[in-house]
Amino acid sequence: MTPSSPSSSTVTPSTDPHLQSRRRRISDSIHPPHSIEELLLEAQHRWLRPTEICEILRNYRSFHIAPEPANRPPSGSLFLFDRKVLRYFRKDGHNWRKKRDGKTVKEAHERLKAESVDVLHCYYAHGEDNENFQRRTYWMLEESFMHIVLVHYLEVKGSKGSSSHSRDDNEMAHTQMDSPVCSSSFSSQNQLPSQATDAGSFNSAYKAEYEDADSVYLKRDPIQQIVVKQDPDTALSLGYSMKMEP
Repeated sequence: MTPSSPSSSTVTPSTDPHLQSRRRRISDSIHPPHSIEELLLEAQHRWLRPTEICEILRNYRSFHIAPEPANRPPSGSLFLFDRKVLRYFRKDGHNWRKKRDGKTVKEAHERLKAESVDVLHCYYAHGEDNENFQRRTYWMLEESFMHIVLVHYLEVKGSKGSSSHSRDDNEMAHTQMDSPVCSSSFSSQNQLPSQATDAGSFNSAYKAEYEDADSVYLKRDPIQQIVVKQDPDTALSLGYSMKMEP
């Protein structure tokens, strides 16, 4: 006797309207104690908390999202891009730790919580040459914002590779690990990655997700700048698109 196929009306966690509504209410209630300017400056030295990341992602329209890729961005750099516009975003010139095939970047994944509800995807990559240098990629589970991605680069002093996290990670709850997002998930600019999940432990395994891709270089806005990192040859910034009063 063959099992019957699942009903097309089955509601998954990612599409549950009640869960989506709760995520929206939680996101709407998020008011970090710092201004966004302060958050961006603090991001030079520490990882942002889930509530702070959500605040930036929800206000993405206030920022300039440039189509230019970054090349080897330094510690403290922040990037925003629209996955509907840019097909790839991970090819940044850095040498990240690889899987056994020597080609695919090894990334750990977890879902971050706010008020006991999953609100963010987070993907971790660690430097091959410098294990203290890490890249974290975030996007919201809320459907209306899941196309906007925040990428953060940071060198964590005293880190011992993938087993260590900063003190700010105490607010990041470990949950299920998603199956890796295949390159075919991005075959269309308007196509969003699969939300299928597999049970697993963050500490026991890595899930690979690598795309032969370009990151977005957030150029300086002539109206206002929030400088995130200043190097002799590079200035990474997030600028408000709203004109400020004199």
